[in-house]
Amino acid sequence: MHITLQTLSPVHIGTGEDLSYLDYYIHQRDYYRISQSSLLAFLQAQGTEHLQAYAAWIDEISTDLYEMETRRTLHGRNLPGKDFNQKRKALRQELQLSRFMKAQKLEKAFQAYLTEPRPGLRHYRLNGNKKQQIRALISTGTEAVYLPGSSLKGTVRTAMIYQVLTDDTSGMHKKALLADIKRCLKRYHDDTRSRDSVKERILKENVGKALEYSTAYCGILQDQFDHKEKRTISRRNDRDEMMDLFKFLEISDARLREGSKTPVEVVASNLYLPSKVKQGGSVKRMATLQRQPPGMEVIRKGVTFDLEVQIAVARMFRIYQRVQQQNQRREWLDMETKVKALYGLDLTQLTETE
Repeated sequence: MHITLQTLSPVHIGTGEDLSYLDYYIHQRDYYRISQSSLLAFLQAQGTEHLQAYAAWIDEISTDLYEMETRRTLHGRNLPGKDFNQKRKALRQELQLSRFMKAQKLEKAFQAYLTEPRPGLRHYRLNGNKKQQIRALISTGTEAVYLPGSSLKGTVRTAMIYQVLTDDTSGMHKKALLADIKRCLKRYHDDTRSRDSVKERILKENVGKALEYSTAYCGILQDQFDHKEKRTISRRNDRDEMMDLFKFLEISDARLREGSKTPVEVVASNLYLPSKVKQGGSVKRMATLQRQPPGMEVIRKGVTFDLEVQIAVARMFRIYQRVQQQNQRREWLDMETKVKALYGLDLTQLTETE
């Protein structure tokens, strides 16, 4: 099934890395992502002396940074932390293409070079303040913008589970969710040894898992040896990933519609981090705005993508037929009811031709 997708707000799906100051160049409101091969080609065209100067410049600053880090490691707290951080920050800020081009008197030539379309060069609009730190947007090997199918599937998965929850007239899933929230909160408050940040991470990772298992996972009987009973006992497991019904949902990567204008811009982010804030005579953990949040490459609002979504009904039905033929059903327990709630399909009424 073909689906057209349009972004309702700026979207950032990152690569997990912050760009080096050598990966981009900012001129007024224009932001240029440039590969090292494209940069070296420019310097080579300007003359070998500029290429050598670039290598020497990189080597000098990198050596200074390494020596500073080494002294910090050897001396530990004897080296003032504030001075160290300030000096390290100043050195890192020296590694900017704009400073090198200015020192080599290549600014105008480089800006002219950037305005010409070429491989290894991307031109985006800078929407916000100039940022020293910018987080990269995921792209294909050919530098094309896309939305990964895995990310889209995670979003669809959440929406479908929520729909099952809202349609739950029996109250079974609601009870499972409430019990899970209470259990996770109790574990959070009972844990007096872990740091608050660790406890919060564990809470976020686990709360709501029971709802996911009760709506999207079928049961499976697994044999386990009971040392107390001294015999093998079959126990039901409703958390085995092999029994996840979402394996039948297939979502392709979303590709940018042909003819779309530049879909990416760089924006300032409002990044909130957990921190301890004094209020009166007590200290509370609150989400506060980071003082120097990074910039982000984002897909603009209103950008159109095309993707394919399908449910592997034939594969699902073959599995259902197989387990129906077992003398004692040991896997895909409750498959009929969960498939109907999740996908709206009645496996008992399907035929091979359908």
